[in-house]
Order: sequence, then C-alpha cells, then structure tokens
Amino acid sequence: MLSDSDSADDWVLELNCNNFVTNRSLLILPEHCLPSSYLTFLRSGGNIERLTLDGTRISPQDLRSICEFVRIDPHIASLKLLGITFDSPADGAESLSAALSNTASLAQLVVYEVGKNSFSFVSPRFCQALAESIVLEELDMQLSDLDEGGVAAVSSAVRMSSSIHTFSLSHANRKLPAQTDTAVCTMCEVLTKKRGTPLRTLDLDIGSFSPEAAKTLADTIARNRTLTALYLRNTFLEPETAAPFCRALGWNKTLEILSLTGSALGEEDAEEIAKVIELKKNALAVVDLSGCGIENAGGKALLRAAKTRGASLPILILAGNKFTEPLAKELGEYTIIEEIADTTSSASWEERCEHIKATLRGMVKPKGVSRKSLELMDRFAEWIHTSGERAICSLKLCSIL
Repeated sequence: MLSDSDSADDWVLELNCNNFVTNRSLLILPEHCLPSSYLTFLRSGGNIERLTLDGTRISPQDLRSICEFVRIDPHIASLKLLGITFDSPADGAESLSAALSNTASLAQLVVYEVGKNSFSFVSPRFCQALAESIVLEELDMQLSDLDEGGVAAVSSAVRMSSSIHTFSLSHANRKLPAQTDTAVCTMCEVLTKKRGTPLRTLDLDIGSFSPEAAKTLADTIARNRTLTALYLRNTFLEPETAAPFCRALGWNKTLEILSLTGSALGEEDAEEIAKVIELKKNALAVVDLSGCGIENAGGKALLRAAKTRGASLPILILAGNKFTEPLAKELGEYTIIEEIADTTSSASWEERCEHIKATLRGMVKPKGVSRKSLELMDRFAEWIHTSGERAICSLKLCSIL
C-alpha cells in the first residue's frame, strides 16, 4: 500500500513493516525474498532515484527484472546490493552488465558480498560494461573471495572508464601478498593512466603489501594532481617502508581527505604524518588516524601539528590509540579522540547518515571552520556510514557461509 504525505518526496511503501520508501529511495531489508509486489511497484512509475536491496535472496529471474528496470528507468541514479545472496553470481554479473551497458542514469553501483564464489561475479562482460559505461561515476565493491585476476580485471575496467571518478575496493584475502601487490600496482595504473575523468577518490581495504608495492604507491600519490580523497583502511606497511610512505604524502598538493584508520603505524610514522599535516602547502582538511596503535610520542607530534594548522585542519581523528593522561586530555581539546559511530536505530540510510554528520560537526574543534571544510566533513561522514555497511555485510556473509 502506498500512502501519500504532504510532500511528494516523503512517501512510505507499506509492503511490510521492514521496507521503506523515503526521499525517493526504496530500501528492501533483510530476511525477505523479493515478492512480485516490489517489481510491480517499480514498474508503476514511482520515480525511485536510489534502490537498495539489503540481505535479500534474489533469483536470476528477479534480478533480471530489477536490472531491466534500472536500464530503462530515467530516474535511477544509485543501485546498492548489500549482502545479497545470488543463486548464481555469474547470472548476477550478466544481468548487471546488461543494465550498465544501456542505462542513461545509473551513476553509482555498490556491491557488497554476493555469497559463495563471488569471484565469478567479475566476468569479462561485466568488466567490459564497466569500462564502456559513460554515466557510472562511483563504483564500490566488497567481494571477500575476489582473486588476483579479479582485482586486476576490475581495476583495468575502471582505468578504461571515461566517467568513474570514485573507486572503492575491499577484499578479505589479506594473507596473499602477491594478490595485494597486484591490487596496489593496478591502482597505481588507474591513478596514472586513467582515461576521461580522472580518479578523485580511492578507497582500499586490501591488507598488507610488500615494500616494493608500498614504494610504487607512495611515488604515484606524490606525483598525482587529481586525487582529493585517499582511504587506506587496515593496511600494514613494513617498518622500513611506512615512514617513507608517510613522508611521500607531503608532496601531494590536492589531497583533502586522508584516512589510514586501522592501519599499523609506529611512532616514527606518526611523526612523519604530523610533519605532512604541518605543511601549509597541502590541502588536507580531514585526517583520520583512528585505531592505528599510536602512542604518546606520536601523539605529541600530532598535537603540535593540530595546533599549528588550527581551523585549516578542522578534523584530526585519533580515537582508539594508546595515549595516556595528561596528553589524552590535551589532545581532546584540539582533535577528536571519541569514537564516531552510528547510534541511531533508524532504517533509513539518509537518517543514519545525517545523524553521523551532526555528530561529527558537534565534535569539531576549533569552531568557525570554512564552508569548504564543512562540505568535506559531510563527505567524510558519508564514508564512515558506508564503512559500517561494509562491516555489516561481512558479518552477514560469515553467517551464510
């Protein structure tokens, strides 16, 4: 049942109590198969702009129907498949390929986990469709068993794309150095040889990689002049390469957001990053070093950097490190040392994201930051929320397998 409200942008689809349409978004929550009533609603011309399927088991026939809707509907800008269980990942890739090849409006594609054998999801046709799409701008993929060839194939497709400017890739095979090295090297090719629109956001969660790969990435980032956001999550760098990598960040003039959350950083590494932060020639406005194992020596250097930059660095996040009093208290006056988390139980993506944005703005010190910095803060808050979605999908996959 579709109930009208005062605003045409705020209707609620009451197919059951676990599904909502708000602000032109359709969200299908877990533990429900895809009934024909959803497809009927989609075809009825509801002008949905963002379609999210969360934890739904999808048959090949239903997925083909959804992708056909995405292909022909002029309003759909975002398709998110979160923790989806495909009867056949290969069929899923085939259906999405057809949608990507002909869509006129799909700007964002998010795929988090597709059950067992997700490597078969990255088919040659799927990668070709990514490479040839002229409207897709954001690609976000988390496939736990994506192999070395799959990483290279997806990265190559992004490099050939004329429209993708935001690329996120996560996988869980972190004990395979050759695989993570392949990912790093192909990402460097994306940054240096990209066709059309340059890559502006790169988000990687691929584990540890070799000193050679770290040097290649550092050299690439130092020379790059288009990247504005770099997220390297849960990364382990060898001690002999971590400090030079951090030092290389200082040569980049365009990075506005840098996150190394969950990465293993020593005191020397933290001090090198503090030197980068202090440089007035860089554009950094958001730096996230949460959960990096930094102790007091690194904390003192980062405190000095925060004081030096003042309002030009509104966000320096140091939550989850190993600071002791009185340093922790002083850091709390200039940086964010509390955890930033989604504490609302709302089912709406927009509401949860707005909650994180408000929380982050309330933590910012000092006050009186620029409008550009506030925009970067909101962009970072959206990334925090997205990271939470990835973690939830990983837990779902573990329970399925």
